[in-house]
Amino acid sequence: MAKKMAIKKATKEKKTKPKLVVPEFVAPTITVVFVLSLCVVGWIIFAKSPSFWPVKQITTIGKLEHVSQQQLLEILEIEISRGMLTIDLQNIRQKTLQLPWVKSVDVRKDWPDTLTFFLEEFQPIALINEHYLTERGSLIERGTYVYNQPILTLAIENKNFDKEIDLVALVKSIGDLQKKLEDHQLIIEKMTISESNSWLISIENKFVIKAGRRHQVKRIESFLDVYPDLQSKNKLESIDLRYSNGLAVKLLEEPVIPVQNG
Repeated sequence: MAKKMAIKKATKEKKTKPKLVVPEFVAPTITVVFVLSLCVVGWIIFAKSPSFWPVKQITTIGKLEHVSQQQLLEILEIEISRGMLTIDLQNIRQKTLQLPWVKSVDVRKDWPDTLTFFLEEFQPIALINEHYLTERGSLIERGTYVYNQPILTLAIENKNFDKEIDLVALVKSIGDLQKKLEDHQLIIEKMTISESNSWLISIENKFVIKAGRRHQVKRIESFLDVYPDLQSKNKLESIDLRYSNGLAVKLLEEPVIPVQNG
């Protein structure tokens, strides 16, 4: 007789979820931290308000002839609304550097309500077509401003000179040439560059140099080699260097002095 086998079904045990037990001494600490966090967040929000630390004053340090406080206020128009705590000094600096005359700038917060600008302006390196040229290469209309230091006066007949000519490189080249001229007591008073790039140089209280359209610097250097041997230097009216194998000299005409008889 076959034996019957009993099959016992395993009963499922009920699982209990773990409970988070917070020690009694920790609960007050959590409460304090929570309250402090709310206070910090509230303080940050309040402190960032421009009414909490508003910018009330702007000061400038440096010898300034062109940059005005009105220009600085226009730059600060948006930034100043943020208040002293969150105002972006780097952004202000970059915008200030875009002003034509500004060579360098640093901006500092002087608490509680002042922004201080440390500014250095460019000095013009040439006067070109009634515009001052700065080292940066920017052209600024002359207007009523008069720069009293001696600088190159340059007239360029090319209407697109500011787009087609590297003005800073040109002025540097002429400046290097001026140093060689000074060895012979010759000073450039004014220089004109024609539409075809022909150079005409007026030497102060002396004569005019016609340097042509090509190899101008080389031609002038060659002229300076023979200049000491030229006769009647004080009677020179013009020097024409537009020759492949030499130069042409024009002398001032001697004034006719009338003689009365008797």
